[in-house]
Amino acid sequence: ILVVLLIVSIMSGVAIANLPGIAQTRDFDTESRRLFTILNLAREESIVQAAEFGFKPTDDTYGFYVYDESQQKWMPYTQLPFQERNLPEGISLELSVEGKALALSTDDEEKDIPPILLLSSGEITPFTLTIFNVDDDGSDHMLEKSLSSDGYSDLEWLDE
Repeated sequence: ILVVLLIVSIMSGVAIANLPGIAQTRDFDTESRRLFTILNLAREESIVQAAEFGFKPTDDTYGFYVYDESQQKWMPYTQLPFQERNLPEGISLELSVEGKALALSTDDEEKDIPPILLLSSGEITPFTLTIFNVDDDGSDHMLEKSLSSDGYSDLEWLDE
């Protein structure tokens, strides 16, 4: 009986030690699926509404914009599910548009044009959006996925 209790206690200790990693993986997978789905949905919405949409990620958020022709500027799109969303703790984004890496920052107010445009014609700005999970010390990417578009075909996950 003591041997069985020892084995059970060791197994439960190992399981408890891995719980934070499991939660981080779940958040990462959920956010990856959400980004993929919401970008596809925004692309379809721009076609249905015959409106120009924009996608703008920052350091810790991302949001959608719609071009208001009467005011001649990009306005935040606040309808569900396109309202601005905060990324979960430890998850970050990197964006490369047309092969050039862009710095994502929260103080990017002088640039009113979103870096990714979803046009009413169904076209989209060619981009690669990488979502990654960062260690607490910020030194290592534990999990990483890249979402890409060539501008004309459907969004797809890049093989790594």
